Amino acid sequence: MHIDGKNKKNVNIDVNVDLGKIVVEDIKSNSLTLTSEIGLIKVYDTVAQNTKISSHVGIIRTYDLSSKNINVNTQFGCSKHYNLYAEVANINTRFGFSTVKNPSPIINETEPVHLDFHMNTEYGKAKVVLNSPSNLNFNIGNTKGKMKVKYEDEDWVCKVEKSSHTLINGKCSTLEPSKSKSSVKLDINTKYGKSTMIVDRLEEDDE
Repeated sequence: MHIDGKNKKNVNIDVNVDLGKIVVEDIKSNSLTLTSEIGLIKVYDTVAQNTKISSHVGIIRTYDLSSKNINVNTQFGCSKHYNLYAEVANINTRFGFSTVKNPSPIINETEPVHLDFHMNTEYGKAKVVLNSPSNLNFNIGNTKGKMKVKYEDEDWVCKVEKSSHTLINGKCSTLEPSKSKSSVKLDINTKYGKSTMIVDRLEEDDE
């Protein structure tokens, strides 16, 4: 199923597919709900007030998705997101891999913007790459597995405030003057597997 919303505004979309592919692009929606039992879900260049994407077995991919509230749930599979803009975002994976590159607050030119970002993985790997926040507060928890924090020290200063074999807590702030007063609160929780946070400038090839 392919939904192209070009030149259409404020549509509500609720799609449920047992087996197959869902592709959504150029949508402006009050509510976007996509559910797949087995298959692939792709979302491109979409703006929605509320977004809920669920897959039992399969792959979820989003590119340039902007939504006040985002909730993504994967039972078995892969969840990848590029340029995710939100106020609150939850990426949940039971068994599999989750990657988010450039999660950012929704752009607002007149006042400070904030993103609460939560990534929960039971078994697998979770990776978040940030390249835009002026300020970042992070908590990385891992019950049984590995945790990694990496940042570009020419652009940011990051400090770990608490550290143990199951938790890393800290803050990052940009070294470059910025008109944006954006901030991100990041929580990554993994039960069994690997948790990675990278703060770096993304090149076009990386996206």
